Amino acid sequence: MRIWKFPLEIVFEQEVELPKGAVILTAQARSDNTLSLWAICDQSAIPSPRTIMLVTTGDTPPEGPALYISTVQLQRTVYHVFQIMDPILE
Repeated sequence: MRIWKFPLEIVFEQEVELPKGAVILTAQARSDNTLSLWAICDQSAIPSPRTIMLVTTGDTPPEGPALYISTVQLQRTVYHVFQIMDPILE
């Protein structure tokens, strides 16, 4: 197990392929104005999609079960990063 970085797009909702069993640590802005997610994982594990949602301040948070990851400021926008939980799989 090691800590790995995964890029995030600046979109409302996206699927991110993380190795099965990955534990998300945080999401942060990078100096090149991109977002990344860091997770402890085994890179050789089978990929498993995770739904990640970026909600700006003042917008509606996820309605269903969600795990808060981090708040990130990128340029002039503040994003609150959540993982949408699948109640069947989690």
